[in-house]
Amino acid sequence: MKNFVLTIALASLASFVCVNSSAENIESINRYATVSLEPTSAQKNPLVAVGSFKFKSDVLTVGDAVNQVLSETGYALASSSKMENITIETLNKPLPFVDRTIGPMKIQSILLVLMGDQIFDLQVDIGNRLVNFKVKPKFKTLYQ
Repeated sequence: MKNFVLTIALASLASFVCVNSSAENIESINRYATVSLEPTSAQKNPLVAVGSFKFKSDVLTVGDAVNQVLSETGYALASSSKMENITIETLNKPLPFVDRTIGPMKIQSILLVLMGDQIFDLQVDIGNRLVNFKVKPKFKTLYQ
């Protein structure tokens, strides 16, 4: 009986140690809830956060909408000197009615929908927190 109690005690202690060592990034906040001590993917990269936007009547152009979306992320558009002419032209076009309400979807997807994901690729400068849009290679000759 003494050995049985000792075995149960050791097994309980071993399972406790295993649970705690594998869950070192989880904190219990009350009896039934735990939280992760790691940042979310959206906290690491704000462009993968999920967002929804309903643009007001003063948002007139695609560029206005892109800037409003980016204002929520800490990112900004690259300077126009770094942009292709077609990118600048697209940013200055009127915001389509169908895009006045957009989401929920990832911020990077919203940006591409606003610009035209068939034509543009999103370029991200993580260090400077800048975004730019480059014409996809198959459309380069069309827009030069």
